[in-house]
Amino acid sequence: MLTRRKRQRGVALLVSIVAMICMIGLMLGLFYTSMGDHRQSMVNQALVQATALAEGATEQGNKELINAAAEGAPLPTGGSFTVGALKANYTITPVGDQKIGSALEGLKSIEQMYSISASAAIRGMHKRVEKLVNVTQVPMFQFAIFYDKDLEILPGPSLTIHGPVHSNGDMYLGAGATLSLDTDYVRAVGHVYRMRKDTKVPTDGIVDIKVYGTTKFAKMESKKGLAVPSTSGFDSNFLGFDKNGDGDYFDKGDLAGWTLGALDLWKGTIRSAEHSAKDFAAPEAERIQAYVSAPGGGDYVYDAGTNKYIEVAPGTGDYSMGVLNEAADIRIVDGHVYKNDGTEITAWPDVNGDGNPDNPISEGTFYDAREEMYVKTTDIDIGILAQSGNWPANGLVYAMRTDATVSQPNGIRLKNGAALAGALTVATEDPLYTWGDYNIGDAHTDQQPASIMCDAMNVLSSKWDDTKSAGTLPHAQPTKLNVCIMTGGTPSTDGSYSGGFENLPRFHELWTGSPAEIRGSFIYAWDSQIAKGPWAYGGDRYQALSRDWDYWTALDDPNFMPPFTPMISFCKRVMWLSR
Repeated sequence: MLTRRKRQRGVALLVSIVAMICMIGLMLGLFYTSMGDHRQSMVNQALVQATALAEGATEQGNKELINAAAEGAPLPTGGSFTVGALKANYTITPVGDQKIGSALEGLKSIEQMYSISASAAIRGMHKRVEKLVNVTQVPMFQFAIFYDKDLEILPGPSLTIHGPVHSNGDMYLGAGATLSLDTDYVRAVGHVYRMRKDTKVPTDGIVDIKVYGTTKFAKMESKKGLAVPSTSGFDSNFLGFDKNGDGDYFDKGDLAGWTLGALDLWKGTIRSAEHSAKDFAAPEAERIQAYVSAPGGGDYVYDAGTNKYIEVAPGTGDYSMGVLNEAADIRIVDGHVYKNDGTEITAWPDVNGDGNPDNPISEGTFYDAREEMYVKTTDIDIGILAQSGNWPANGLVYAMRTDATVSQPNGIRLKNGAALAGALTVATEDPLYTWGDYNIGDAHTDQQPASIMCDAMNVLSSKWDDTKSAGTLPHAQPTKLNVCIMTGGTPSTDGSYSGGFENLPRFHELWTGSPAEIRGSFIYAWDSQIAKGPWAYGGDRYQALSRDWDYWTALDDPNFMPPFTPMISFCKRVMWLSR
């Protein structure tokens, strides 16, 4: 009996031990499984974080690529993306050949595919992400005329424009003789009117617009020429004429309204808000400003006592350099010339061989009747600059005067610029004057891609000599310019005319019998901030010229673009790879 109980107790103990061993094994198994799951969880978490960091880097690269494309600046090749203490580098590489396309009707585009790749490593876990994007750029200088504001074209003598015409606002058309728009692209995001903006009076003259895809023209009839009741002729105000009152416009004597009638007459050449014309963002005035507001995150502060911007520790100032000022290879400030790294150029070669150094910078003073005062200008001798060995490597010169204000609209003047040593863009936040022929080339130099971006554009003829005074009007002589113009102006208001497109470049002489021949692109992107003198005709302001203005056909080649040409940019993701 006792032996049996001992045997039973021994068996129970053995079972208990076995059960305990099993439980310990199970616990160890669960522990190691948990540890494995934890390690896998940590691995997965690191991979997710690395993927997010790499994707963030490619998105940053995509943003930088699009911003540079829109500014017409050199496209980036790479950079970095930081989140707290984590950092990933990205690279941007062209894929395949550049293609010339037609992203917008009537305008050629540059298409290029890019690979944006980034790698990130977190806790030993590596992740590489690659994005393929297709960037399409349409140079804004492929527009013959582009207005971010209302566009008024009311020339006295006949004027023919070849090339796309666009307004992000309304369009007001008329002429003293004939205005011909010889293009397949005329767009007004607002409405199109055959009347003046300032007086709302219907315009006279002939307005001919090319029929899409043909060599034929059809008139945009004035109120007089339409021969049926209308507010201002055949334009956005015209709702149609139903002669027999049967409710349609298909009978003899009927005339369809602007919405359908314009499409039928010009087959799509001219479109307005009634046809859902699309707007395009124009550059803002900040583009030409020397410094822009950046509260608490800039690198400069403004010193009101000296009217200058003083560099401070990065991120501690209230201003940053403007995009063109920062990018310029040559900066000219108050007559001093600086390289991009801030080094002042003080030694100039003897260009004319008279034994003295030839500084391309000088000071000018003359009477500007539109501003009704004498103005001072920093004069830049383009010919001497070309021979000095200091031509801007990236083709961009930024010039400014710290004494240019609304009450004293001093500016920049370009002279001796008939032949350019290379592609050139001159940008300034001040009014700018060209003096004489500009970029016409000579026996040794071809015309170059060239642009001017300024507060207000002024043209002085080759005969100008700074002797003009109040009450006088010197005679001009024929002058030629091949240059793209991006500038500001003074908008029309009720009873006050801006001068219209025909006075976008401002004049200061008696031009009667003397043509100003301009080939380029004319862009009104902002209202003038400095030169705000209103337009007026006659007296000592100016007298009418023969406006031989037109689109510069060399711009049909998207690769023949001035440095830092602003772009209309589109970006489309083609593929996303993660590994």
